[in-house]
Amino acid sequence: MNSDKYAVMVIKGDNKLDIDEAFQYLYNKYSKLVLFLILNMVNDKRDAEELTNDVFIKIFNNRKNLCE
Repeated sequence: MNSDKYAVMVIKGDNKLDIDEAFQYLYNKYSKLVLFLILNMVNDKRDAEELTNDVFIKIFNNRKNLCE
């Protein structure tokens, strides 16, 4: 199993410390990529940063529905 799949499995769990650590891992790994993609769509850095945060908030809020 790769570490991304493991991180998704962990954030779907109930252990708050493990959830925070796994989410931070995913955020650190993917936030720059998400920011880059959004920035290419909106052409405004501040909007792109806000939308990137929105993406990760939605991921966190819907973590129980994620698929590994």
